[in-house]
Amino acid sequence: MPDYIIVGGGTAGCVLANRLASNPTLSVCLIEAGPDYQSSLLSTPGAFGLLVSQPTFNYMYSSEPEPHCQNRVIGTPLGKVLGGGSAINAMVHARGQAHDFDLWEQLGNQGWGYRDILPYIHKTEGKTQPPAKGTIKTTKSDAVSFDISRLFLQTAEKLGIPKNPNFNDDHTENYGVGNFEQAIHQGKRSSTANSFIDPIAMQTNVQLVTNATVEKILIEDKTAKGVAYYHDGSQKTLLAKRGVILSGGAVNNPKLLMLSGIGPAEALTEQGIEVIHELNGVGSNLQEHADYSIVVASKNHQGGHFSLLNMLKTAVHIVQYWRNKTGPLSQSITEIGGFIKSSPELEHADIQLHFMPFQMPANSVDLKQMMQRGFTCRISLLKPESRGHIALASADINDPPKIHYQLLDKEADIRRLLSGVKQVREIFNHPDFAPYKIAEVSPGDNIQSDQALEQAIRKEVSIIYHPVGSCKMGQDQQAVVDHKLNVHGLKNLIIADASIMPVTVSGNTNSTTMTIAEKAADNILSAFAAANT
Repeated sequence: MPDYIIVGGGTAGCVLANRLASNPTLSVCLIEAGPDYQSSLLSTPGAFGLLVSQPTFNYMYSSEPEPHCQNRVIGTPLGKVLGGGSAINAMVHARGQAHDFDLWEQLGNQGWGYRDILPYIHKTEGKTQPPAKGTIKTTKSDAVSFDISRLFLQTAEKLGIPKNPNFNDDHTENYGVGNFEQAIHQGKRSSTANSFIDPIAMQTNVQLVTNATVEKILIEDKTAKGVAYYHDGSQKTLLAKRGVILSGGAVNNPKLLMLSGIGPAEALTEQGIEVIHELNGVGSNLQEHADYSIVVASKNHQGGHFSLLNMLKTAVHIVQYWRNKTGPLSQSITEIGGFIKSSPELEHADIQLHFMPFQMPANSVDLKQMMQRGFTCRISLLKPESRGHIALASADINDPPKIHYQLLDKEADIRRLLSGVKQVREIFNHPDFAPYKIAEVSPGDNIQSDQALEQAIRKEVSIIYHPVGSCKMGQDQQAVVDHKLNVHGLKNLIIADASIMPVTVSGNTNSTTMTIAEKAADNILSAFAAANT
């Protein structure tokens, strides 16, 4: 019987397992629904595009029809493999900003301000002395691989957007354009699986169970006792001495809680589930970074032939990568980008840009289009006012949950996204781009008025795969966990991952998810030490 069971071996779960296992007197069992991470497809940075539509490592959920996006369903890839999202994402390592964490603290979450969180960021990144046993290894280069990418940065600067040499600086905002830090080390992806599980995999106080589906949290007298799960063709039960930690993410955590009888009473009763503990906030407060792509067909530039499909068909690149882990396959598809403001009077950037030197539509993986010469800028809304929710489709663990993003529900969101589109268009319409540009594919050169642009955005907007907030931390009636990440009203049940964010962060969420796990582990280890003194 382990001390702690961690449900979900994703970005957060792997960090938690590593840090808890650092105490040799504490045992942990990590249960992951997907397979192990030993696959060259997962470790090769240039293979990212294939992972978006790879069911072996991906839940491949879809949203319910989105009422403010022409009733379209939005594809929702989520990691289903040891390492979770960190094993299949685009590898951009972008910290949450100081004002993000300070806001969490202002909302009543003691100990979550930037001054408190920064040491955990440093620990994850290996910037403490001595370094922890397990850190995320990243690469930061000032070089730019493609001519068209360099032109994007230069043109943005000409238009008044400053060059930012380091988006992850401890003391400055992430405003401007530049090179992203990437979770890549020596030409291979750095996931939390290879960074945090590899160092502890052989420890006797660690048990890893993959390809196992947790079906229910076992609650007795308002206390989490263990879990029921399906593995190797049979139903099994595992009890924990000290508690259960959920790290299944912002979509699957609410699903498991509700299937276990924890959530809004009315929603549970509708599915015939016994109400074990009424907690109305479970599944609410869902946030995503709405994302729209400007796609341009082009000519005469080094990056114009760049596409994952072409690279994988090119023997020289495959051989180069196999021999020394260099070349196009050793790189992320999003090496540059930036953070801009939808309005100049804003104190902080509220739009993120991801530039790619090929055609990449946001709302689908159009393989034919990706083969064409071109370039793309994805425009992401960092602080959406819209809020969605997660609901059950049925009481069957095998049925995907109902995901309601409610994208662009608030007028402010469409207005800010529209501003971001206009600013990127200004860059692409600059005379310096004229020798390269053939035509705008999306939204299209004929789409010019605000009304037409808004229609185009609602028709094609997608997400950038950053779901958070559905089990939020706080003290109000919709909060699910307290500032120590204990589930309100229950004992020995903790949630530690992106689902606890009360408000999403201003950038890619993977780094902050690791930070949450670091702080959660510190809380748990401190409590464990206090109980044993």
